[in-house]
Amino acid sequence: MVKYLLALAVVYSCSSYSHSVYSRASECDVDERSAQSVQVTYRARMGSYSDDELITQTKEKLLHKLQDIADNTDAGIMETAVSFRRDPNSSNIDAIAQIASVTECYGDRFKITKENIDYLSSTVFKYTSNDLDIETSFTLPAAPLKQLQQLTPTLILTEASIFTFKMGDEFAQVLEKLGRFTMLWPINDTKLLAFIGRNHVFSFHQGKLVGYQYNQALLPISLANQLEIVAEDFTFSLNGAQFASTVTLNGQQAALIDSAYNEPKFLTLQQVSDLDETAQKLAGFSVGKPFTDFSKVQTSPCYQHAMTIDEYISTYGNSLIQLVDADNKRAFFTPCRQKIVMSTAEQVDHIKLMEDFSARRAGIYGKNELFDTFSKWQFAGLGQGDPYAKLEAMGNTNLEWDTAYVTTEKWHGQFLVIDDTLISGKVFH
Repeated sequence: MVKYLLALAVVYSCSSYSHSVYSRASECDVDERSAQSVQVTYRARMGSYSDDELITQTKEKLLHKLQDIADNTDAGIMETAVSFRRDPNSSNIDAIAQIASVTECYGDRFKITKENIDYLSSTVFKYTSNDLDIETSFTLPAAPLKQLQQLTPTLILTEASIFTFKMGDEFAQVLEKLGRFTMLWPINDTKLLAFIGRNHVFSFHQGKLVGYQYNQALLPISLANQLEIVAEDFTFSLNGAQFASTVTLNGQQAALIDSAYNEPKFLTLQQVSDLDETAQKLAGFSVGKPFTDFSKVQTSPCYQHAMTIDEYISTYGNSLIQLVDADNKRAFFTPCRQKIVMSTAEQVDHIKLMEDFSARRAGIYGKNELFDTFSKWQFAGLGQGDPYAKLEAMGNTNLEWDTAYVTTEKWHGQFLVIDDTLISGKVFH
């Protein structure tokens, strides 16, 4: 089998990020098959260190072990979760990290070193989630999201159709044939974006299909990771030739794509055994007239707990992003990065308060206007970037390393706190 290397002009060299331990905030893909759990125990005499010193010593020991693992990989590793346990009968602390091997990085990378050891922070929730006690009566604006049947589109593209759909098809026709979408993003009263998986998006204008875009990095990775995982690979059937989207393309195949679709983008590959020979791999293209102008994106206020979620979604649901998430649950995104996660069609499980999306590496058209419509999260008088003292004033609060747990009269939750600042959170009723 002929092997190819990505040309330096297209992507970063692997050597630029080998042997590194990355924070989960990094915009990197990992090999899920390589996932493993790593545990260390830091043993200290009772009273020999303060709590802060014990935590730091434990994190340094964990980092040393993770670094040894990273040094034996091609592109480093990324921690996906970290938790700490204290032995109640001693000063011993167990640190457990979930890790996976990095396959590729697209944007921001946060390398964990001794100097920024606080990146190794806990994300394990102290509370068990109960459904929010809400009597819901609203009809979801996008009925397809109520039925979570498996999404299995016919992933074949021809000169005349995309996954059997044609330009001019009515949204209702497409929906009936497909069953549902992964994400529906109402732009305004006349424009709607509809996503299949993480890499395919359809543009509907006044209820009719007008465009389609594929990009292997369509969305900011932190947003894409929220979406369900469905089959993304597809097959071209062009001019009698059939070939998969994942293969390296010969000149004839690249020419067929170039003649059939708009703005095709290819990655240039170089053959290892012969640096003068190159091949190409598909990175993106479009059909019809996908939306590029998002100057009139409709917005709605943040959910602030002043009204019930039932009232909020009933009032503003038509302007909220609706999706099926990576846990196969229906959810809503608000304009201030609140992800309202539904456990059933009539119950809310929790609200996730998310950090900013970095759109720098996203390939969707009009990305700057599209993602500039989001603001920092807010909830019940709190906001991203607020000092920890503001959270303390809300109720009974306990800070364990970088994780703050709070219980108020109406809700409880967990917040990530770095440098005395609220970064993200998750709240329950």
